[in-house]
Amino acid sequence: MACGAWRGCISGAPVGRRSGRGLGERLGDLGALGEEARDVLDSIVEQLEMLRTTRDDQATLTTVRRAFHTLKGSSRMVGFKTVGEGAWAVEQCFNLWLAQERPASDDLLDLAEGAQRVIRDWINQIARNPAAEPDPIPLVRSAQTVREGGAFEYAHALPGMPTAPKSDGSAPAVVIDALPAKTDDR
Repeated sequence: MACGAWRGCISGAPVGRRSGRGLGERLGDLGALGEEARDVLDSIVEQLEMLRTTRDDQATLTTVRRAFHTLKGSSRMVGFKTVGEGAWAVEQCFNLWLAQERPASDDLLDLAEGAQRVIRDWINQIARNPAAEPDPIPLVRSAQTVREGGAFEYAHALPGMPTAPKSDGSAPAVVIDALPAKTDDR
């Protein structure tokens, strides 16, 4: 199930860390969030691989947009607004590209790849510490920049990506200008 609603999230009322529910129920939300979010994130990775070769494939662009939409809605439904805000920002970029029938740009693909890494990291943080509240602002700003025609940059090193050394050979740079092209050497 790549982009369906998360199991355990269909009870009606929004739930989550601030819902007043007991710890056991909140941990159940975490389990549903983590398992299903990872499935959705894995589907994003697969779709991005296809978009790198067929950038004008509107159906695949739509599938990636729907995946971020699912992450947004389902995470908000269980009370994890950080994930929802980050996913919403990326979804807005895909909405623009689809409305204008534009082919996927390097920056859009890099944003989506970076966002799935960041959101995956947030899910892992929340799983380790249910009280964790990762900051969505850097991802939201990155998405806004791409939506406005700028280059993809993320204010921190992306999870799972090696940091690039500065041009003078000193400590690693904090900003990654763009993600490298996908290779078969995962």
